[in-house]
Amino acid sequence: MLCYHHIVMDGISLRTFLGDLNQSYISPGVSQPASQYLDYAIAEREQLKGQAIKDDLECWKEQFETPVDCLPLLPFSRVQSRPFLSISESFTAHAFIKKETVARVKECSRQSGSTSFHFYAAALQVLFFQLLNSSNIHVRGPRAL
Repeated sequence: MLCYHHIVMDGISLRTFLGDLNQSYISPGVSQPASQYLDYAIAEREQLKGQAIKDDLECWKEQFETPVDCLPLLPFSRVQSRPFLSISESFTAHAFIKKETVARVKECSRQSGSTSFHFYAAALQVLFFQLLNSSNIHVRGPRAL
């Protein structure tokens, strides 16, 4: 008998749990448990204490000792200047890419040892270079361990 509170486990979680339980019964030996988010958080905290991160931060502080200028408006902008915003709001735009194009991007990314995210970020940076005629463009993404 298995008892649990509905907040603790939903249908998908139960399926995952039962699959893991079944795997442990049929597997020849005991395997190490999968990493949990807490393990990731501990590793990240330890990394932030190390010298490598201090060296990385120092490098970026040197790179951006002088603040980067705001990007100029794109040529097709409907406004002549950026108004000062007193509140921060977000906007989400959706675009759809053909499956064939997505497959080609994934393959190109795989061949270059990167991810689709890197491909799209590079494409965005190239677009900015061409539209804004500037070489001082920085596209930043999240940092991974």
